[in-house]
Amino acid sequence: MEKNDTAYTDYNLDFLKEQYIQCNEHLRESDRKRDLLFGVYITITAAYFTFIKDVTGSIDSIYIIVGISLFGSCLGVLFTLYRGWHGIYIITGIIIQNIMSNNKILITENFIKNIDFKFNLISSVELFLFLMINAITIVNTWYCAAHLKNNYTLISVVIFFWLLQFITHFIVMYYLDKLKNTGRLKTKFLWLLQGTIEIK
Repeated sequence: MEKNDTAYTDYNLDFLKEQYIQCNEHLRESDRKRDLLFGVYITITAAYFTFIKDVTGSIDSIYIIVGISLFGSCLGVLFTLYRGWHGIYIITGIIIQNIMSNNKILITENFIKNIDFKFNLISSVELFLFLMINAITIVNTWYCAAHLKNNYTLISVVIFFWLLQFITHFIVMYYLDKLKNTGRLKTKFLWLLQGTIEIK
């Protein structure tokens, strides 16, 4: 009997169960960090407009909001990564469930293509929070531009990084969706399954 048709031993099943648990733990941890970072950004921005701006009233306070805007762009990049990992962990979990149900280590490209998941999903929590962060960052950038009218270089840098991370998000999501929809989401992406399954 070929390897691909061989049922898993009890040891293999225990290993897969452990991988499935790890997959869920990674998913919960990435979601927890995502929510924590979003809360930090909201808190910092609210604190600035509530206290710092009124207390200092100086150009230094404007540079603080420039830093907050750049921080928002960095969070946009992180949220793109979190959305990618969120999808990877969900797809990995579905594959492990299928392996344990059918006792087969061979996963076809068609199976991956038919998994009901989209990275670039308009109703995803990650996209909603990503757009919220970008909306706040736009407001912060507009505030900076209004108070730093002569510092075009600094404002250009803030706008450049904002546009870069915003466009990159949708390019990365499109790329991951294309990999998944063509069945080319191999084990180099599904890293928890490396050395465990074959995708053909």
